[in-house]
Amino acid sequence: MKKPILVFLILLSPLLADAGPFQAGLKGGLNFSSLPSDIVATANGERLTFLRDTYSGYHIGFVASMSFMGFFFQPELVYVSTGRDMHLQISGFEHEDDYYLLKYQHLSMPLLAGISIGPLRLGAGPVFSLLLNHSDTSTIQLEKRPHLEDTTVGFQLGAGIKFGSLLIDLRYEGSLTRLGNGVTIMGTRMDFDLRPRQTILSVGLLF
Repeated sequence: MKKPILVFLILLSPLLADAGPFQAGLKGGLNFSSLPSDIVATANGERLTFLRDTYSGYHIGFVASMSFMGFFFQPELVYVSTGRDMHLQISGFEHEDDYYLLKYQHLSMPLLAGISIGPLRLGAGPVFSLLLNHSDTSTIQLEKRPHLEDTTVGFQLGAGIKFGSLLIDLRYEGSLTRLGNGVTIMGTRMDFDLRPRQTILSVGLLF
C-alpha cells in the first residue's frame, strides 16, 4: 500500500512546491453504504437471495487543504466505521428475521485533487484503507465466515464547497480491490466482495 501513496505524492510534488495557502483541520460525517446488486445462489434445491440494505456509518479525522492556480489538493486521514447489511430471502419468501450484518472499522487516507470554481470544488482521487477491526452477526448458520484483507484501495469522486474555513463535501466511493470473500450457507458458497459502495457526506473546519 505504501508504494502507490509514494508515487502519487512524487507526481504532485512540483505542484505542491508552488502551492498557495495551506490549511489543516478536522472533519466528520456520515457514510451510506450499499451493495451494487442482490446476491443469488441455490442450496439444497432452495433459491437463496441476499437482499441488499443500506447501512449508515460515520467517519471522523483530519483534513488538509492546499490551493494553487485554480486547483486544490486535499489529503485526509480518517477513522471510518461502516458495514454491510443483508436480509435473506428463501425461494421467494422473505424471512425478516434472517439477516447477515458485517461491521468493520478502518483507517482511510483519501488523496483528492481537482479544480476550484469560486467556492465550488470538483475532485477525485484514490483512497487507501487499513482494516482495524471487524465483527459480524447473523441469524443464519454460517459454515464458513469471510476472510478480510488488511489493506484495500478504492477511489472517491465528488463535489464540495469551501467558505473560508468551512468545508462541505458529498462524495461517492467505489472499490478497486476486494476487501474479502463471501460466506458459506447450507453448504453453498455465496461469493461476493465485502466492500460496499458508499455515499459520503462530511463537514470540515480548517484552522
